[in-house]
Amino acid sequence: MNWSTRKTDNGKIRVIWKRFLLALIFIGTTALICKCAYIGPDLSKADLSGANLTRADLYRADFSGANLSDANFTFADLSFADFSHTNLNGTKLAGADLSYADFSQANLSDADLTGADLSNALFSQANLTGANLRETNISGADFASAIGLSQGMLNLACLFKGGQPDELPKGLISPKRPCQRTWRY
Repeated sequence: MNWSTRKTDNGKIRVIWKRFLLALIFIGTTALICKCAYIGPDLSKADLSGANLTRADLYRADFSGANLSDANFTFADLSFADFSHTNLNGTKLAGADLSYADFSQANLSDADLTGADLSNALFSQANLTGANLRETNISGADFASAIGLSQGMLNLACLFKGGQPDELPKGLISPKRPCQRTWRY
C-alpha cells in the first residue's frame, strides 16, 4: 500500500491510497471512493468526522484511535475492522457488516446500528449509551464489559438462526427474536 498525507492550501488533510490503479481519497470530511475491494487500509488516528462512506468496502480496516463521529457508514463492509479506542459518537452504521469487528474501548454513544450485523464482534469497555440496536444481529457478540447497554436496547436486537450473544453484562438477558433479515453485502 502506498499512503501519502499532504496539507492542502486551505489546511485540510488529503490522504490517498493507491493499489492496482484504484484510489481512496479523503479531502477534509469529504470522501471520494472507487467501488473496489482492498484489504486492511490503515486509517488509524484519522479524522473522518462527518465523512460519507456509504457502501464503502473497508474489510479489515484499521480505524484504531480515529475520530469517526457523525460519519455515515450505511451498508458498508467493515467486517474484521479494528475500531478500538475510536470515537463513533452519532455515527450511522445502519445495515453495515460489522462482523468480527473490535470495538474495545470505543465510543458508540448515539450510534445508529439499525439492521447491522454485529455477529462475533467484541465490545470490551465500549460505550453504547443511546445506541440504536433495532434489528441488529448480535449472535456471538461479546458485550460482557460494555458500558451503557440496557435490556431495552437488547430487546430491539435479534439473533440469526438461533444464535446467542457470547457474553452479556450481569443482569441482562439475550433477546428472543430471530432476525428477519438476511445479511448480504
